[in-house]
Amino acid sequence: PADGPAVDLGITADGPAYAAALAPMLADHAGDAVLSVHVPTARSDAAAVAQAIADTVTQTRRGQGRKKPVFAVSHGEEAAAILAGAGIPHFSTESEAIEGFLHLVRYREAQDDLMRTPGSLPRDFSPDTEAAEAIVAAALRQGAAWLDPVAVAGLLAAYGIETVPLTLAPDIDAAAAAAWTIIAAGGSVALKVVSPDVVHKSDIGGVHLDLTSEQDVRDAARKILVRARRERPDARVTGFAVQPMVRKGQRRELIAGLAEDSVFGPVVVFGRGGTAVEVIDDRALGLPPLDLALADDLIGRTRVARR
Repeated sequence: PADGPAVDLGITADGPAYAAALAPMLADHAGDAVLSVHVPTARSDAAAVAQAIADTVTQTRRGQGRKKPVFAVSHGEEAAAILAGAGIPHFSTESEAIEGFLHLVRYREAQDDLMRTPGSLPRDFSPDTEAAEAIVAAALRQGAAWLDPVAVAGLLAAYGIETVPLTLAPDIDAAAAAAWTIIAAGGSVALKVVSPDVVHKSDIGGVHLDLTSEQDVRDAARKILVRARRERPDARVTGFAVQPMVRKGQRRELIAGLAEDSVFGPVVVFGRGGTAVEVIDDRALGLPPLDLALADDLIGRTRVARR
């Protein structure tokens, strides 16, 4: 029975015995899958049993719209070839077969989740979609390929996502003045180049951290400009981003993105961010649409979420 114990055919069971037991299992709509385990003995030929399983599965599938998954544990190259020819996944051990079945279960669960209609946003959450749309529209009108830091901060703020405070300074003097406010309060400064042509700022020396005086900020800004001109002479430098330093443990540096995959279509990525994002490799992928449960699951699959 579907909800009962396994069916034990005994060590002498031959092909017809396997076929007689398998046919009603495949026809039983209460069962989700069948796992056939055969251990060859001197009185039971593995190839003959494999052929009986293959024939039964093939015949049953011809008369049914629903193709119940069948997994088999087989021994010997001939038996494996017979099962493979019938499109039946075969494994050398029971544990491998069970793991294969669990992979299918997880796949089906994921597909069911994706078919759900995403739930509404939390009741206490009201994003400022008009502000977000205005930011994106302005960038599109300007022909920008990337949002500048101020626009990014505004877009995230529109959806209630907290970020490190930022001042956009157009030149070295403005950067030093903005930094002084942070330094006077006992903090230190992170200074970053701002350019619509530079995405990975650290690659061209465009990030200086832990600056504790106005002179440090001025020196760092000059070094950034010199390095940027040398590394990317074509890049348009529009200024500097001035931010207070945030120590480890106080905040988490995250990455979140959306890409178009040639096979899966839209893909959402979430994980630990930073310059070493590729090395740390703490990311999880999800397929939209994501409701709250799926979003929580996506985040929960990363190590950074468990810190």
